Amino acid sequence: MFLVYGYTTHMNRYEDNEWVVSYYTASIRKSKSLGYYIKMYGCDYMQLHLESEVDEFINIENHQFDYTDDLKIYIHSNENIDCITIDGDVILDSKLKNHIQYDVLFDRKGQVNHSKEISKYRTHLNVFQKYDVESNVKYFDYNGEYACNVGIIKFNNIDVKKKMIDSYDEFKSYYKKNIEPFEKLNDPAIILCEYNFERIISKEGIKVGFYNDHDMYMHYANYMKFEKEFTKRVSDILNPHNRAII
Repeated sequence: MFLVYGYTTHMNRYEDNEWVVSYYTASIRKSKSLGYYIKMYGCDYMQLHLESEVDEFINIENHQFDYTDDLKIYIHSNENIDCITIDGDVILDSKLKNHIQYDVLFDRKGQVNHSKEISKYRTHLNVFQKYDVESNVKYFDYNGEYACNVGIIKFNNIDVKKKMIDSYDEFKSYYKKNIEPFEKLNDPAIILCEYNFERIISKEGIKVGFYNDHDMYMHYANYMKFEKEFTKRVSDILNPHNRAII
């Protein structure tokens, strides 16, 4: 198994690209220390700063990605099932186990109706309900209780991989044509990808696992990236000599 990171500054997710490079560097170095072969898909800026940190760099400067998870889907479309995609804000404490009993593995469950996440999933679903999505997108409905956080993705079944990627492409096409012209949602990929993947899993009886239930790592998602714990963790990895002195 090998790890694949991906990032392009053209998505304009954060203003401080140097900060993004710093935590990607920390995550990559920690993963390298565990013995992983590492690839990265990135733009010119990321290549300039991170090519020397990875074993293989794939330049995607001229590719257009519309939504947050487009790049992950692109990577899995191009790589085999030995590939594990991982976000730069994930820091591993040990190698991920090879959970071959599952068809697909994700980072963790995102609770659709959880009070802290209601604005993340439920608010988006409330907008989708204004449109006839269920009649036009296979698998989709509003009965999902959780979503699949895609901070880490590993496919073990080629057919499942194809089914999920095809569904994502179909749903994205429908969204761009029928919803996006009328709604301005921040990060629709949480529905197109994370929520919809759970619906596919539920309806197809796919065996799904979540690394968070089995493995040792920390995903500093969303607001956690801006807290002192993450800053210190990144600094300790990038400056191990200073940490030893302290």
